Amino acid sequence: MLSIAWISQVTGRRERARAAPDELGSILAPDAAFWGYHALVSAELALDEGETATAHELLRRALAIAEKIGEPGLSLSPQKAQAVIRAAARRAMGKIGSIVPYRLEPPFRLRAQFSEERLAEARTTQPGGRRLDAVTVEMEEAEQPWLLL
Repeated sequence: MLSIAWISQVTGRRERARAAPDELGSILAPDAAFWGYHALVSAELALDEGETATAHELLRRALAIAEKIGEPGLSLSPQKAQAVIRAAARRAMGKIGSIVPYRLEPPFRLRAQFSEERLAEARTTQPGGRRLDAVTVEMEEAEQPWLLL
């Protein structure tokens, strides 16, 4: 069915490309590779029609399935991937000035757990650092959030 969908897309029969996967999809698990390919074909159709927001959501779905099942074939052509990246970059650049950076205000309470006692011991020499156990160090009133790193 996916082959029929792809062939239909390439030959310009978009309605057939959209309908073909539905004939098989009703009997498959929601995270089957089929649905990843279905999302990919649908995303490519959406890109062909200039629907970048729809394509973005469909690509996100295809990627989630690909990562879940380990399917390397669920990817776009370089040209379509570039189009998706450009569209996302345009949307992001359009938000400049309207999004306020998130800032944490000190003092910070830091706690770090190290893999070895000697690493924890080295951090307890910093001002305010105290051992909670053999590998855990805490700082109550740190001015910088990275002091225990």
